[in-house]
Order: sequence, then structure tokens, then C-alpha cells
Amino acid sequence: MKNKLHDHTELDRKLAEYDVDVPYIPRKKSRWSRLVHYLASPADNPVNFLAPVRPSFSLTSVIPVLAAASLPITAIFF
Repeated sequence: MKNKLHDHTELDRKLAEYDVDVPYIPRKKSRWSRLVHYLASPADNPVNFLAPVRPSFSLTSVIPVLAAASLPITAIFF
């Protein structure tokens, strides 16, 4: 008695019907690709120590507002 689980003739016949072109995918990245990946990778926030743990006003949110508000005031006086 032949085991049906080990009979691969029908499977081989079905697979022979299909012709698949597998594209070449290089395994090693080019230097340009590595440079772009390095430049596009996320960076840590260098002023993270100024940000508070809980949501509130912090130096990182107040200083840009004060700097933007000081520009028109300095234009009036000078």
C-alpha cells in the first residue's frame, strides 16, 4: 500500500505548470544606500533633559516662543 502523504506526483505536476522568474536581490547594500540609511535614521533629542516627565510648560516650549516674540520688539527699538 502506497502512502498518499509521500506521493508528490500531483504536486510536482501542479508546480511544473508555473514558471516564476525570481529577481536578483543583492545581499550587500551599496555604499550610497548605507549612507542614505545612516542620514535618514532617527536621532536622539539632544535637549531631552530639559523636557519634563509630565505634560506642562517647559523650557523647550517656552524659549522658541519668547525668541519669536522678541524679534518684532527689537525691530521697533532698532
